[in-house]
Amino acid sequence: ELIYSTYLGGSGDDEGSGIAVDYAGNAYLTGLTASTNFPTTPGAFQTTFGGGFDAYMTKLNPTGTALIYSTYLGGSGFDQGVGIAVDSSGDAYLTGGTNSTDFPTTAGAFQTTSGGDFDAFMTKLNPTGSALIYSTYLGGSGTDVGLGIAVDSSGDAYLTGRTNSTDFPTTADAFQTTSGGGFDAFVTKFATITPTPTPRPPLHKKHKKHKPAPANSALGSNTDDAAVTGHIKSDPHTSSMSTSSSSTHNRAHHKQRHHKHRYRWHHRYE
Repeated sequence: ELIYSTYLGGSGDDEGSGIAVDYAGNAYLTGLTASTNFPTTPGAFQTTFGGGFDAYMTKLNPTGTALIYSTYLGGSGFDQGVGIAVDSSGDAYLTGGTNSTDFPTTAGAFQTTSGGDFDAFMTKLNPTGSALIYSTYLGGSGTDVGLGIAVDSSGDAYLTGRTNSTDFPTTADAFQTTSGGGFDAFVTKFATITPTPTPRPPLHKKHKKHKPAPANSALGSNTDDAAVTGHIKSDPHTSSMSTSSSSTHNRAHHKQRHHKHRYRWHHRYE
């Protein structure tokens, strides 16, 4: 039985490469597009085409009748989304490949500049598709591409793909820290990535008018200290395998195109 089936594309070449589904039945898609009029939604992270080929991230409602959000993801070169995962909060995790030197990254990310010829990337998008929570290149001086991604119950992201970079990022005491030759597979784990809390605006105390103490009472002491508490919480979980802080403050004053050659990594290397 066919429940729904729909096109997704513009006037250029468009391709789907990865899909994930959340607990509510929303579908998350990624791939690549050369369409300058690929369907995007108002308020999405990137609503205009970056150039060359762009990756995209699209969330479709459970009946396949409407886009919840849809965004380009790319720079001025070639960008392709290949693998996608989603957690129980609706954050989407994407990996693929890019040769754009201006691919969108976030401040403080592991690798904010291109490593060489072609890099893998890992991007985490918020539930409304309006902002990047985290985005980083991942690669050395050669050719690197992400082909698959998964998220565990702690919110750690796991990437796999292929690389021919002899300087691909590895960690001390990892299973294999040097290239075996040609193209090697890689496995990379990123720690839980949570949004940076938005600073609270300063709080201004309102001074109360105190009634004068009765003549027959002892002199009392007045205090107008302000006490504030807050709670910030993010609970990332994986759908495919499917913090809190509080503070009390006394007197507180509480964001090229690569050789014009079209790569299709997931087809080329399957």
